[in-house]
Amino acid sequence: MNSAENSLSPNTEHASDDILPLGPPALVLGIVLLGAGFAALLPARSWSRDYGSLALPAYVLYISLAGSLSVWGLRLAHRQHVRALRSATDQRNSAASSVAQRARPSAETHPTFVRQTQRSDAGIGGRAQDR
Repeated sequence: MNSAENSLSPNTEHASDDILPLGPPALVLGIVLLGAGFAALLPARSWSRDYGSLALPAYVLYISLAGSLSVWGLRLAHRQHVRALRSATDQRNSAASSVAQRARPSAETHPTFVRQTQRSDAGIGGRAQDR
């Protein structure tokens, strides 16, 4: 992919979180506009007779913009939902790890002692040997 293609299609996946709250209202508005557009489908024939040949392209443009608004709102609402779930999961994981760290003492607070066993063996003259 060359630099001209990069400038024409920017990556909006990592867009600012400031616009995430606009997702649900955009989705609702887009669905309402689509409903109104499909309801206007019946009188669209008469519009082309009354207003000329530009009525049909204007209607198609209206429907495509309403659909685009709906898709954009759906993507923003989904991204907002995913980020909320991730932050809730991260908070639960950090709380669980801090509880686990408090419940499990470190080696510095409770040193481990190595136990040496001694046994006397009668076959070697009664001396104790380390094992």
